[in-house]
Amino acid sequence: MNRILTLLLVFVFIPTFAACDSGEPGNGNGNGNGNGNGTENTECANGSMSATIDGSPFSAACVILDISEGFMTISGVENIGGSSGSDQEMITIVLVPAKTGTQTAGIATYTIVDDPSNIVVCTAISIPGIPPSTSVTIDAIDDTSARGTFSFTVLCPDDGREKEIMNGQFDISN
Repeated sequence: MNRILTLLLVFVFIPTFAACDSGEPGNGNGNGNGNGNGTENTECANGSMSATIDGSPFSAACVILDISEGFMTISGVENIGGSSGSDQEMITIVLVPAKTGTQTAGIATYTIVDDPSNIVVCTAISIPGIPPSTSVTIDAIDDTSARGTFSFTVLCPDDGREKEIMNGQFDISN
């Protein structure tokens, strides 16, 4: 079951890594929303996302915000151009009710990419009846921006270790 979930998440989030690749020309300031014809635009939005991962700092070079159907999804990718070595890291928080206050995300992930053949997706999933492992506090939100904090613990399928994502902050606008 974990292997199936991991593969599903990898295929869902791989386009985000490709969309944030700094190898393509442009200013990196896309609107982060769809273009109205069913094609998702996943260019980097304006803003920031930061956290500590098991005590180490994470600061996203590319952030993405999607607010639709009453839910918010945010993503942040660190080390896009390889300036800190070959590893890329990504935090994604999915299915958060798009309203102010403290929420529980449907899924929260921390992804490590050594190269396209070595991707580890560590996941926290909210399951009914089990205390939530994700906490997202939205301080401000509208149709094009969101600001708040987050924390969660993920389980990594490659070796069963847990990673704590703490002191997370986001301030993103399209």
